[in-house]
Amino acid sequence: MTENETIHSTSKPQLTDVINFETDIAPHPLVSIWAGVGAGKNYFVEQMVTGSEQYRIPKMNVLIITSRKAKVAETLSKNASSITRIIDDDKTLDDIFFNIGCDPRDYRRTIKDSIDCEMNIYQRSVVCSNAFIEKYLKYRHHPLQPETHLWNRFDMIVWDEAHALHTDSSYQSAPYHVMMLMKETYKRIKAADENETLPEEKCNPDIKRPICKHLIFMSGTPEAIATIPIFQKYPVLDMRKDCICVMPKNIHFLTSEQATRLIQEQLQQEERIVYFLNHTLLPKALSERFQIPVKKLPYPFPRKICARL
Repeated sequence: MTENETIHSTSKPQLTDVINFETDIAPHPLVSIWAGVGAGKNYFVEQMVTGSEQYRIPKMNVLIITSRKAKVAETLSKNASSITRIIDDDKTLDDIFFNIGCDPRDYRRTIKDSIDCEMNIYQRSVVCSNAFIEKYLKYRHHPLQPETHLWNRFDMIVWDEAHALHTDSSYQSAPYHVMMLMKETYKRIKAADENETLPEEKCNPDIKRPICKHLIFMSGTPEAIATIPIFQKYPVLDMRKDCICVMPKNIHFLTSEQATRLIQEQLQQEERIVYFLNHTLLPKALSERFQIPVKKLPYPFPRKICARL
């Protein structure tokens, strides 16, 4: 969408102009940021990935999770790795994350393994989809291997389009896995905070502080999730009226041919799609329509069943 295709108030500021990282983000383990399209949510995250003297934001290692990965990956392409591959059982952890430390973007972290031996891990900021987190937690997370725990690999976890927890729940389970990750990370941060306030003789040595210090939820349409208790315990930065909010001037409808072509491109990249029908198509018919082998059609249901209205 180009500038002349949108309507917004240019007199309003972006997020980086109104959010003070040192007072609004740094003191809190969890922050919600509600802001509309065009408010600069991606740009704000980019400042945390690269660091910014202008906005007094330190450089951090950030995991950005979103249902609109393509847009965010475009913004952060020079500073963060975009994970587009599907995790299969034969993929190794080194294929997914970066334990070699050969890239200047890699952060070196020293953590303790399950028997308290120190080990180094290398990681850089990553942009990934909700579906990637679901696959990671299923196939690569291991309770006894701290190096596979995402809260030990990143300084901050940002969930963009967090309203997916509600809006996408009717046809996929990925948002629930993302919320599971956020809650588990939050519990570990809070447990470490509480443990450190106890007298030394009462401290639990088994409670270790995770690398991750901050969780950020972002959305432009948070009404569906705003009442969840975890959001009510910590600051909510509602900038929908204060910052730029882009509204579409025109809405364009895709032809059937254009939609089919877009679906073909997504399937070829092994991305997930939701295809609603008012009738049932057999896998062979779908395969012919989208020019992709039947075995690669990402059915969430048994092969003989297609999504129906």
